[in-house]
Amino acid sequence: MPATAPRTLTANEAACVTGVPLRQVHRIIDTGVLGSAAARREGSRLVHCDGLVGLKLVHETTAIFTLDGRRRLVRYLLDHPEAETACVDDVSVGVREMQEEVRRGLSRLARARETIPACDTVLSGTPCVMGTRIQHTTSPRCSPTATGSARSAMPGRC
Repeated sequence: MPATAPRTLTANEAACVTGVPLRQVHRIIDTGVLGSAAARREGSRLVHCDGLVGLKLVHETTAIFTLDGRRRLVRYLLDHPEAETACVDDVSVGVREMQEEVRRGLSRLARARETIPACDTVLSGTPCVMGTRIQHTTSPRCSPTATGSARSAMPGRC
């Protein structure tokens, strides 16, 4: 895990890092499959970094294992975080590729946080591109491609 990566991620961040659709991340957290690796605080769903591979594993094995089977696989992964396979009874699932995907996702998240910081002293904490006051937005109406010019995507022009 990159040194600048946070220990706990929001559901949105976990979805971006793992490639699991956000709706499924919410469902997985709500079922309690991730155990202590997931929590709800102040109305937000959070996933601990140690549970990201488990989150991806649960999503990818939904059609194969029962809820209890997925829960046991995740528990094994949480107890053995460096394991290349998750083993329960006579079943084992390779997780090396999932671990690498999560590492790459955490690296992308760390780079994005460095490029698009949110600082309370700049634009009242609105995320903006480092060294500028150009706000970062995902709103399609502010997208240069949606309006046809980059100038219309400038702050205050949406």
